[in-house]
Amino acid sequence: MANKRIEAARVQTTLLSTAPASLESLSSPDMSELLRNHQFGRFVFAYDGWPVVTPVNYVFEDPTIVIRTDLGAKLSAAPFQAVAFEIDDADPSGHWGWSVLAQGPAFDITSAFDDRSQRLRELSVKPWAPGVHDHWLTLTAVRLSGRRFGNVPGLEHRFAPMSRLGEIRV
Repeated sequence: MANKRIEAARVQTTLLSTAPASLESLSSPDMSELLRNHQFGRFVFAYDGWPVVTPVNYVFEDPTIVIRTDLGAKLSAAPFQAVAFEIDDADPSGHWGWSVLAQGPAFDITSAFDDRSQRLRELSVKPWAPGVHDHWLTLTAVRLSGRRFGNVPGLEHRFAPMSRLGEIRV
C-alpha cells in the first residue's frame, strides 16, 4: 500500500513539474485564422432542457460559422437560441493545447432570401457524416474567446505575442 502511495505521489510530482506555467489568450486575428483553417468542430445547444454537443463540419466566414445538417435536434432546437461552437487541439501527454470558443445566436438560413444567406449557402461545407444535409445553420459569433498553453508544434508562426491569463485555472 505504501508503495502505491509513493508511486502516485511521484506521478503527481512529475505531472506538476511538466505542466505549463500559464494559459495565454489568443488574439482575435489568431482565433479567426484557426477557425478558417479547420473544418471540424463541436456545435453546442440545448435540447429538451439538456446541453447537447455534436460534432459538425463547418466553414467560417468572419463572424459566421456555417454548417449543413439534416432534420433533427440541431435544426429544431438551435435557431433563434444562444449556442456555442468549439474547436481545439492538444498534445495527448498534456504539454500543449489550444481552444477557440464562439458564442452567439443560431439561425436557420435554409430558405432565407437575403443576399448574405444566399452567399453563405454557396460556401463549400462538406459534411463527413453520410446522409442528406440540405439544411443550413449559422452561428453568428458575438463572443469569441481562445487560449493556449505550451509550445504548439507548427503553430508558433501563427500567433502574435500573447497576454497572460494568470487568474484562469483549469
